[in-house]
Amino acid sequence: MSPSVKTISAIRRNGQPLDAATAAAVRAAMVAVDRLDYFDRKPRHVREALEAIDAAIDGYGVEYIPAGRGSRSPAIYYVNLGDTYDTTALYVKTNRGAGGCFRVGSWGDIVERGNYE
Repeated sequence: MSPSVKTISAIRRNGQPLDAATAAAVRAAMVAVDRLDYFDRKPRHVREALEAIDAAIDGYGVEYIPAGRGSRSPAIYYVNLGDTYDTTALYVKTNRGAGGCFRVGSWGDIVERGNYE
């Protein structure tokens, strides 16, 4: 399930929270991927959604962090906003297959808790 518009509004663009229309557009991109059947969901779908989100929030592109060791070290796709601890749109893989979910948070917090090299 995708984050709510209110949660997505925590992402800041140029120091300001996202307006409701932009947050709704971000959520729509997330929901489009969530609606895909588990077996039909491909990394390109996630990447396309994050690229649309990147354009909407004026990010610096979509980045990828490969999975580390252990369950606390998932693979992460995220919109780069320039700082490790900026709140941004994330897609966190739940396993080595096609599973995953969109989140709003900082990728730096996840990497600190995990076992990445």
